[in-house]
Amino acid sequence: MDDMTTTSGNLVTEGYALSEYTVDGLGFNQKRFINVIVEDGAGNRAAYTAGEGSSLEDVSDVTDPTAGDSGTITATGGEFQIEYTWTAATDTETPLSDLYYYVYASESNNISDVAAMQANGTLVNEGKGLTSHTLTGLGYSETWYLNVYVVDCGNNTAAYTAAGDITDPDDDPPVPGDSGTVTALGGNLQISLSWTAATDLGTAQNDLYYEIITSTSGNIATLADISANGTSSGNGTGITSYTLDGLTYGDTRYVTIVVSDAEGNPAVYTMTSATTNSCEYGSCDEYCDINASWDSTNCLDDYCVYYLDNDPICPNYCSMYGSMDPDNCLMEYCSSITDNDPICPGYCSMYGWMDAGNCPDEYCDANPTDPLCY
Repeated sequence: MDDMTTTSGNLVTEGYALSEYTVDGLGFNQKRFINVIVEDGAGNRAAYTAGEGSSLEDVSDVTDPTAGDSGTITATGGEFQIEYTWTAATDTETPLSDLYYYVYASESNNISDVAAMQANGTLVNEGKGLTSHTLTGLGYSETWYLNVYVVDCGNNTAAYTAAGDITDPDDDPPVPGDSGTVTALGGNLQISLSWTAATDLGTAQNDLYYEIITSTSGNIATLADISANGTSSGNGTGITSYTLDGLTYGDTRYVTIVVSDAEGNPAVYTMTSATTNSCEYGSCDEYCDINASWDSTNCLDDYCVYYLDNDPICPNYCSMYGSMDPDNCLMEYCSSITDNDPICPGYCSMYGWMDAGNCPDEYCDANPTDPLCY
């Protein structure tokens, strides 16, 4: 058989041919458990089934104990715990050190006496000489009640008065994921955002609330800055990405994320920025290269001023064609002129003889008067 060792009990006797044992030196009404292991000459072992017994009550003691301090229990709530203390009971027959306490807890105030404790409460501790107990592992803003009854050697009881308190509220903000990093990527008339989900002690990750804050200047790094300068551009619960759309070409936006838990405690991600493409092609450097006299920093502006916004690449194009849906302005434009403008997606495919990789160059060689080629 497997080896058996004593891990939680005390060895009180051993020997050959034992068949009984008496636990002595106990007080009145004291409970003990006992078990036996038998071993043969080869060292094989077998265990009996543990037995339970109690010493006799002091039948001469018929007086109830007296709960200390009129049965008052003091409850003090803290972070994830509530501490309870009480004054030791007294008894006319049983020494103070032999009084035995049973400690019960409940989320409701329904443990006012011994019967109610046993019926409605949860036994959280017991033993001689107890005068305190702490409920730990609780959540934010949890209310718990605790009560105690004391037993003397005559099995007489006395109950204290139940007391309750509440744990500390959640005033800790969430922790932004990945040290608060926000990734921002500029595209055509939009900026795509992504970030790592935050964590919080009191709110589930999927229940955290995110608000996307933007500005045209780098002035939204803190909550105070956001309150003064930021614009709320979107929000959602449990989200880790968002797209800022409806922007213009060459539009630079500064962005941060504010995450809040269920109690409204906020935390700020790290501010970042991105710029939309300067034109449908992603860059207007080609225009600047061809028109050396233009300021390369303001190439698109210079081009649009020069051509009075008649090219659909310019920001004011949609406003010139009021009948078009602004959200699909370029698409409608290209459909209306059957992709004859080089800004339209189907342009290169219309000129099959052109190398798609050099479409603008070959087009400009064949059409030097087109504004795109100036």
